[in-house]
Amino acid sequence: MCAKPTYEELEKKIQELEKAESARIENEETINENQDLFSVLFEYMPSGVAIYKPTDNGSDFVFKSLNREAEIVTQISRNDAIGHRLLELFPNMNKTSLFRALQRVCKTGIKEHIPPFYYKDEVRKGWFENIVFRLPSNDVVAIFNVITTNLQLDLERAD
Repeated sequence: MCAKPTYEELEKKIQELEKAESARIENEETINENQDLFSVLFEYMPSGVAIYKPTDNGSDFVFKSLNREAEIVTQISRNDAIGHRLLELFPNMNKTSLFRALQRVCKTGIKEHIPPFYYKDEVRKGWFENIVFRLPSNDVVAIFNVITTNLQLDLERAD
């Protein structure tokens, strides 16, 4: 038979459990603070951000998240985008260097900078510049800026 623990042993075990619980609560608070910080950063950054889940071995990508700037730039709300395929919402995207980069980054995990490219469909058009990378979850992220206005200004200055 096992001997019953002494009062001192029980008291020591309780102190260890209280210390572990206190550390867990502190870690949870830090995680929550970091999540809040990154949520605010994501939402208010001046670049568009789209997070995609690759589907069909990278032949298309499903929107998982968009930030506010991405909604403005793409002229589509996150509610209308999340859960839908990229090629469903942007039918000409498979003709762009961005789409090919999404596929490569999906496979290799190597970050890529996409030089400016022109995109046009029935809703939107313009010049875009992107950085694409893969998250540890295997989701793929595109951070993008519209550079149409900058290019137009450069062309006007050249005249």
